[in-house]
Amino acid sequence: MSGARRPYDLTVLVPVFNEAANLRRTFQALEEALGRQPARAVEVLFVDDGSTDASIDLLRAWCAGSADRRLLLLSRNHGLHTALFAGFEHASAPVVVTMEAHAQHDVADVFRFADLLDAQTDLVAGHRVRRNDPWWRLLGSRVVNGTLRAVCGLPFRDVFCLFRAWRRDKGLQTFSDPSFSWYLASMLEGRVKDVDVDFSHPRKGRSAYSVLWLAATAAVLVTWALRLRLGLPPTRTRGTYTAEEVS
Repeated sequence: MSGARRPYDLTVLVPVFNEAANLRRTFQALEEALGRQPARAVEVLFVDDGSTDASIDLLRAWCAGSADRRLLLLSRNHGLHTALFAGFEHASAPVVVTMEAHAQHDVADVFRFADLLDAQTDLVAGHRVRRNDPWWRLLGSRVVNGTLRAVCGLPFRDVFCLFRAWRRDKGLQTFSDPSFSWYLASMLEGRVKDVDVDFSHPRKGRSAYSVLWLAATAAVLVTWALRLRLGLPPTRTRGTYTAEEVS
């Protein structure tokens, strides 16, 4: 990457793990969406979470030669939570929109979500509609989200949707804390907007997140939401990571 980095209004943060089959379409979608917003100062930050396929080569090629395209390589597979934390640490803009590397959504929605942040809102959370996913993922999402609403009282329709607009400081606060204390508290306090996002675009290849991962993540969220409601302090600490920014 060459040239001085300018001040950015928006960082599009994309964690990646073995998405070589989808990245070319994602690059094209990003180029088209950003091309329709030439006046906005936007950087795209990919965080590769230890991919073992051709993802890194594709990312290096796409990011080369542009200061607005950045690539952060984690030393190994740390998991989505750490990849997002690393991304928020390295993001340049005060507003960050996180999105999937396979882009089953309309990438232009990053601007719609960013514009929905206001003085009363710290997070705009996507609710996936018209999803192009296997039946078991759809069923699992309904069960988990229904449990979070019923047991924990969280007004949140889609906990596994990564498409979200954050204030960078709030995102950093969330992902530096494995108990998600700020994230869950903000939902209970009503500082989250829940917004539909079309997820009908197809994806190639298997998801990096198995049904066991989904179940484990759901259990963590339910546990910490209940602890928060009961006034119990968090007991976990975040692990560290090693990363290299490609230039």
